[in-house]
Amino acid sequence: EHEGSRLVIDHIATLGFFDEFLGEEEQRDELVQLEAGSLDAALLTHLHRDHADPEAIAAALEDGGVVAGPERIRFNSPMQQFAVGQQEDALTELGIDRKTLSAGESLEIGPFTATACKSVDGIGAEQVAWLVTAGDESVLHCGDTIYADQPLLPEVKLDDGTTWRNLVTPEKAKVAETLDEYRGNYRYN
Repeated sequence: EHEGSRLVIDHIATLGFFDEFLGEEEQRDELVQLEAGSLDAALLTHLHRDHADPEAIAAALEDGGVVAGPERIRFNSPMQQFAVGQQEDALTELGIDRKTLSAGESLEIGPFTATACKSVDGIGAEQVAWLVTAGDESVLHCGDTIYADQPLLPEVKLDDGTTWRNLVTPEKAKVAETLDEYRGNYRYN
């Protein structure tokens, strides 16, 4: 939120078909419910259901609001059609015209500048990360590309009495404090 304008990234208000896989509802984190017409823009890193809830986006988006995401992909498999095609179809059926951006392209939305950055998930599927700036503040949202900065110990004693041994680099042995340590930790992950 900035100067009265609101933007979300990867908004979901329900879990859709993931609901049956994620256990008891009272043990989950609470999903954010947005008021109708309260959003100026919604950015999507990719169109998997756990990152894109077309119905929630349509309900929260104000008239003339912007939805932007990565370029449309060509389906190489029935699994891709299932994972992405349902969200694309739902956005279209709800009358949402999604703007598509390639890595390096930017979009001005009120006080926000949203820049699509090249990103991939843990198995190499392409998506975009979003660098959003407003005033003197910036936020980088990486979708499924996480940065895990949990230091590893060289050895861990397991419950059964055995010892698990990790191959630990100097950058992974501590929380990153410099750009080189961050990059080394990221390479390790």
